[in-house]
Amino acid sequence: MLLWRSAPREAIVCAAVSVAFMLLDCGYALPYGGDSPGPRFVVTALPFAAVGLAPAFARFPVFTSVLAALSVIASTAIALTWPAGVNSAHGYGDTVWRYLAGFARHGSGSPIATWIQPSLYQNLGAGLIGSAAAVFALAAAALGLALRDGTRGRPSGATG
Repeated sequence: MLLWRSAPREAIVCAAVSVAFMLLDCGYALPYGGDSPGPRFVVTALPFAAVGLAPAFARFPVFTSVLAALSVIASTAIALTWPAGVNSAHGYGDTVWRYLAGFARHGSGSPIATWIQPSLYQNLGAGLIGSAAAVFALAAAALGLALRDGTRGRPSGATG
């Protein structure tokens, strides 16, 4: 809706592409893309859906930043643990957040800690937990830089 106010034509195109991909996705026998972390058949529409993020960040910077940070945390955790987590006896259940809370309480003794997949950092001697921490740190740094750089170049007090 925020994009509609400043760029109605672009908002219509972005909404139409996003809705078209969602409807196309509903026609598949496995609408979620099978055994993958996220709706892989809708990935092509994500740039169109993401266009609305700019006005959201401009109008509600703190709220949108918090939601973006939560999304980065959940997505990174799932990306690091998906193969073992989804094929475990109980999987993620209804949410990855329950397992992240268990990790915060129990550390390497939690199920999600045993699901972490090998990465380059593990091969460099960081171990599984250390490699996951490195990936999270890099994701957090990238988000922080994006949020910081997004506020540059705007006049003081500008809201978008």
